[in-house]
Amino acid sequence: MTGQGVRDTSLKAYEEAKTNLGEMQQLVFNAIETLGPCHDNRILEYLRQGEKLKPAKWSKRRQWEKSDITGRRNQLIAKGVIRDMSKRFGFWYDEPKWYHFWCLTNKTIEPVGWYKSLDDMPQATRERWIAAKSKKVSKKPAALARPVAAAGLLF
Repeated sequence: MTGQGVRDTSLKAYEEAKTNLGEMQQLVFNAIETLGPCHDNRILEYLRQGEKLKPAKWSKRRQWEKSDITGRRNQLIAKGVIRDMSKRFGFWYDEPKWYHFWCLTNKTIEPVGWYKSLDDMPQATRERWIAAKSKKVSKKPAALARPVAAAGLLF
């Protein structure tokens, strides 16, 4: 089989796997298909904002939880319909984050504003990311840093 035949076979397998998804898998798949490359927190936010409740037969808790997303995502990876794009650096709600990204197996789009390494970031973004990470580490109040020392007990 040559290149085109392999692609056709892979595409058929992908389409077949896509049609054999459970309800919750389908909702997570649709979220990734709509959002493009994304991380679990973005999928969770999308499903909650869209008021897409879990099917009642699955749980008394109808609101999506992160464990619901990760479980369905892992099942979709096992079926071969989505793939891991590796960890990416970026900002999520103005906080510096490092998340795994997921996308459909037949897509090669890169996530906008997220980078494979700090070296891939534009200089200004990298400086902002490092500065934000530094602030986050130093936010701990002195009283909480050494409660024993504050009480006069030193080791």
